[in-house]
Amino acid sequence: MSGYDPIAPIYDRYWGAFSVRRFLPVLERWLLPNPSPEAWVLDLGCGTEALAQVLTQRGCRVLGINLSPSMIRQAYERLPAGRALVADMRALPLASRFHAVYAVFASLNHLLTPEHLNAAFQSVARTLRPGGWFLFDLNTEDDYHQR
Repeated sequence: MSGYDPIAPIYDRYWGAFSVRRFLPVLERWLLPNPSPEAWVLDLGCGTEALAQVLTQRGCRVLGINLSPSMIRQAYERLPAGRALVADMRALPLASRFHAVYAVFASLNHLLTPEHLNAAFQSVARTLRPGGWFLFDLNTEDDYHQR
């Protein structure tokens, strides 16, 4: 059971629209300025796929990854034709086909050791096509103290 399983049914109410407002402009500017129908995008820590829903509407093919089976079930309710699977970002069972990978909303902060973070980075590197992009955010200790 993932720590997010108990909150999956209410996740969208509190964070779904916020995550789209917060991160969609960044993704559009830096990662997907001109999405094409051939573009495959990997969403690490996809939650309920609020961002994936918008990107899909804009022509991208998005695969969401989350460790929480309940979040993935919620993702399929939001986006029935979507693609999502339960997987660990430290050991992605995927081939190198993605034009872009993103991990936003501090998803990587759930990796608590440098070794786990390094494993995730290596896993992402294996999934990216040559020339692909990886966009992520992290909360830092300074961020924590400023709040």
